[in-house]
Amino acid sequence: MTAYCPSCNKDREVTVSKQRESYPVKGESIVIDANVVVCDVCGATIYDDELDEENLEEAYGIYREKHGLLAPRDLRELRAEYGLSQRGLSSLLGWSQATIARYEAGAIPSVAHNSQLIHFRGDLDYALELYHENKHKLNSLEAKRAADAFGSVKDSRSITNILQSFLSKCYTQNSALYVGNKAFDIDKLANMVVFFASGIQDLVKSKLLKLLWYADFLCYKRQGVSASGTPYVRDYYGPIPAHHDMLLAYLQEDGIVETRPYEGPYEGEYILPLVEFDKGLFSEEELDVLIAVVTRFKDSTAKEISRCSHDEDGYRATEMKQMIPYSYAESLKAIH
Repeated sequence: MTAYCPSCNKDREVTVSKQRESYPVKGESIVIDANVVVCDVCGATIYDDELDEENLEEAYGIYREKHGLLAPRDLRELRAEYGLSQRGLSSLLGWSQATIARYEAGAIPSVAHNSQLIHFRGDLDYALELYHENKHKLNSLEAKRAADAFGSVKDSRSITNILQSFLSKCYTQNSALYVGNKAFDIDKLANMVVFFASGIQDLVKSKLLKLLWYADFLCYKRQGVSASGTPYVRDYYGPIPAHHDMLLAYLQEDGIVETRPYEGPYEGEYILPLVEFDKGLFSEEELDVLIAVVTRFKDSTAKEISRCSHDEDGYRATEMKQMIPYSYAESLKAIH
């Protein structure tokens, strides 16, 4: 491959090789076998953003293991265990949501915060104590889900918690490119479903799935961050949330929506809301996006919105059953 070499002042053939390098982490030097780009002509080391980030992540990982610190995946799994969003876990721990977000993005947790997280993860009585003290800070859906999780953690997991845990683990394993630079927030996704089902009469499942895609991608286009952090895949009839069957099963099992078969030449189901929309979960900009999507597609049939989605660059450029990068939000055609 080729890259610009500052020493040669021109593009050169380069090679990625291993070098022992030291990275400073929290005032400590961590030595790793780093991947570096080397000019084949002059032998100079060439800086590469992507490789340097990977090297730094490796150094952070060694530092965490050395000092017994939790990794980002540990925090995501902990939240999934109790059905908590970043906002929910931070509320129980008495931290800011930004703190949890930083740690899940790769920042090294402080010793005090790490100790509290380990205590929360390993001591159910302590976790329950924090839950009872701070559950009033959770939104209604999260409070219900957490209550179910804490009530069943000593016994078998409930179906609702199994489904929620599955979705959270699957969705949070994806890179920022496929979740719109946002940690997955199941409560916001559930309330987006409630918003659309409440605002559009006789909303069919296939149309709902496209509305969710347009809402998240439009939010990303306008703000650089999706609304719910949901990954979407290309399906035969348009973009849909990954594991959409599990998502709808969760929403029904948790009493958020119900389905009703409709009569006609083709089998299908209407989506009916069972809870009130929680406006407080959304910013004014996000609410504007939801309203814009309803306004644009309220009178469109499932076939019409499917045709619109098939014409979008993100759908056309993505292979069947593969995830659609949020970068294609910039070229949305059906809504702006």
